[in-house]
Amino acid sequence: MKIRFILPIFVVICAAISLTGCSFFKKTIDVSDIQIEPPAGQFLYLDDSGNGVNLVSVQVEWGVSERDYSSFPDGSRVHKGDPIIIVSGTIECQVMGIRYATLFATGYDAKGNVVSRTLDEGPKVGLIGFELEPRVEFTLHLSAADNIQIIKLQFPDKLYDIPPP
Repeated sequence: MKIRFILPIFVVICAAISLTGCSFFKKTIDVSDIQIEPPAGQFLYLDDSGNGVNLVSVQVEWGVSERDYSSFPDGSRVHKGDPIIIVSGTIECQVMGIRYATLFATGYDAKGNVVSRTLDEGPKVGLIGFELEPRVEFTLHLSAADNIQIIKLQFPDKLYDIPPP
């Protein structure tokens, strides 16, 4: 008896959610449509002598935040369980004598407006830091944006001989 009563209610609720376009059930942008700059196989950093840090591979996927982030200049927050964009990959270092680097990513819409930023906080807000080895795997967590078209990976101003501040 209870099943007969509950089943029609469940169907009505599912239909209502589907028709109202609840954002939880909406299809978001296909990550394969997001352009990565620079593309795999190009340099993230190149010094005057022609040595650099090459982006060997890069992947983009939707994920779920495993923690809270609240360090944006505009006061926005990302909470545990919120959707995020995960950018991971491998870099190859060809620069001698440089041991440390930082990396960040910024997401842009079709008009060039910033719509997504790196959430990570190390060594500074919006960056990841790591020791350069011949090959390094990295993972960046970005705020989610349905209108993201381009993700630019960048080293800030320089590479470091000692751990970055």
